[in-house]
Amino acid sequence: MKREPSYPLPRFSVDRPVTVIMILLALLVVGLISYLRIPIALFPEGYERKSLGVYIRYENATPKDIEEKLARPVEEIIGAIVAEFFGSPTVGMGFRISVSVGQLQLDMVWAEITVAALAGSAFYGAVAYTEKRVTFWHPSQRG
Repeated sequence: MKREPSYPLPRFSVDRPVTVIMILLALLVVGLISYLRIPIALFPEGYERKSLGVYIRYENATPKDIEEKLARPVEEIIGAIVAEFFGSPTVGMGFRISVSVGQLQLDMVWAEITVAALAGSAFYGAVAYTEKRVTFWHPSQRG
């Protein structure tokens, strides 16, 4: 006689739908309150300069390596952000950036650009990692 597998969480959800909905609503309310209370700070308190620089050491790299691995991905991300900005007049991040600029919420604009850049960098890293794993046989991936 074959025994059916036991799945306690779906069983609990089916048996007590009101409880599950109330837990979900409570989590949504707590999440919304937390989201609204998170301060947006692009620079640490006490930072006086008008700009911020990032220096990356890439020892023993040729100019071609620096261009391919540092400059080109950053330029592509900036290009994608600019395309999003000019390409979506009514929805998306471009719309939100243009509205925030109109309201002079420049901290929000830079936060959105930063989030987009980080997400783009993470996606680029994932694609590069996957490409390296999938094309291990290619001569450019050896050594």
